[in-house]
Amino acid sequence: DSLDVQPGDWVLLHAAAGGAGFLMTQLLKHIGARVIGTAGGPEKVELVKSLGADHVIDYRSEEGKDWVKTVMEITGGRGVDVVYDSVGKDTWEGSLAVVKRKGTIVWFGNSSGPIPPLPLNRLAPKCVKIARPTLFGYIATREEFEGYANELFGLLTSRALKVKIHGLYALSDVKQAHMDLEGRKTTGKILIKVSE
Repeated sequence: DSLDVQPGDWVLLHAAAGGAGFLMTQLLKHIGARVIGTAGGPEKVELVKSLGADHVIDYRSEEGKDWVKTVMEITGGRGVDVVYDSVGKDTWEGSLAVVKRKGTIVWFGNSSGPIPPLPLNRLAPKCVKIARPTLFGYIATREEFEGYANELFGLLTSRALKVKIHGLYALSDVKQAHMDLEGRKTTGKILIKVSE
């Protein structure tokens, strides 16, 4: 609930095939949002489509390189109500460009590196709001944890959400797991097996 997304809202979700994006695509569709996902490569694009995204942009393809133009075309020049950006440096300027007037950017990661310092006056022309949730800041009390956990597990139990485990790595292979994650070779979640 870092933003009260409404049915029919346009939402841009970067890294829609990743661990967070995989679940967020489904959550956003569950509440009735129109989802534009970005993903790298045909396999990831197909995965995000299978989750119900309305449009998926392959940022590695020739036409996907200008994803800002594509998002604006999809939304009829209006822009998106919300951007969920876990990528950071590589997508930040584009995210600012495609968010609509009075829209919101939820910035929750830096997989491509941190964004440069942002003068707040850059938000003024479109009255853009920025949210920067972190796990321990966002879920600070036992009541918050239990509320979110109950909601999430309720959706999982009812099969409204699917979970994808990309791979199970032995603790001795944790370096490879990180390399695969950082190399964007994974979709969904990875698990580390701590003991036998």
